[in-house]
Amino acid sequence: MNSENMSSLRQHYMAQTRERILDAAMAALQKESLEALTIAQVAKDAGITDRTIYRHFQTREDLLKAVWGRMQSRVGLGGYPQTVEALLAAPGALFPRFAAQEGAVRASMYSAAGREVRASANLARHQSMQACVAEALPERIARARRILRMRARRDNQQRATNGGGRDGLRHIRGQKVPHHLETVSRSQEAIK
Repeated sequence: MNSENMSSLRQHYMAQTRERILDAAMAALQKESLEALTIAQVAKDAGITDRTIYRHFQTREDLLKAVWGRMQSRVGLGGYPQTVEALLAAPGALFPRFAAQEGAVRASMYSAAGREVRASANLARHQSMQACVAEALPERIARARRILRMRARRDNQQRATNGGGRDGLRHIRGQKVPHHLETVSRSQEAIK
């Protein structure tokens, strides 16, 4: 057997081992809590050694991140809805699948690795929701953008006449307003 075939066989075997590890971890999360999940238990369930798991995943958290990816593919989380119809259909399609993977879903919600995976998708999730809202309420989005542009122009003019708020306050309508409170107020008004 030449070295090319041997390398291909080795890669195939490594991929199979990784799948066994992930399957064992998913099965363990269906039976036990996240806290009870150990590398030793996953190794035992997969029929391999702890050391073999560490060849594939340096830490328990790395294993959990891979488990979340596996869980997402099992429940069909291929991406976020881009239309109102897809957004409305998503819960009916996803929730039964979440129920079938209850242990892994629950673990993904309450672990640091799960939070990290969800946080890494925040931008995509936010953009998806914006697209759905823009489709459903285009006049509101256009109005909110116009209001924000007008306020930005007004604020720039006021800053120019009031010295730019060097004291940490903005002077609006004759009152000193902290920058962060003004931003919250503008955001709330733009959404109305």
